[in-house]
Amino acid sequence: MSQEIQNSVMAYLKEEGFAPSIDEDGDIRFKKEGDLYYVIIDDKEDNPYYMSIALARGMDEGYNMQKAISIAYEVQEYKGVKMKLYNTSILTKSEMFFQDPKHFNAVFYRTTRILLAAMNEFCEKFF
Repeated sequence: MSQEIQNSVMAYLKEEGFAPSIDEDGDIRFKKEGDLYYVIIDDKEDNPYYMSIALARGMDEGYNMQKAISIAYEVQEYKGVKMKLYNTSILTKSEMFFQDPKHFNAVFYRTTRILLAAMNEFCEKFF
């Protein structure tokens, strides 16, 4: 069933003018206004479907992790997103359940705006 969802999301993104591709993990990857986004579909969930939209940005290796954790905690608390910190990148992520793959279309732009706002706020406070 996750193939049906993946096909539906890919078709929607293409319809909207994006150039989605499938990465090595099987996630959908695309750029929007220069930023790299992912759509991650949980193939273990059937109905409702579980998927997330994520925005990734690179970070310099050796950045101040404690400062980043503090800022990420503050930003994600009220933006309704999760932030994950890695050695050389940061990810803002929104997770959701859908009964119909087409419901993704209804929340796509709003979700990407929220992810971008959270990422921008993190960057403004961190740098």
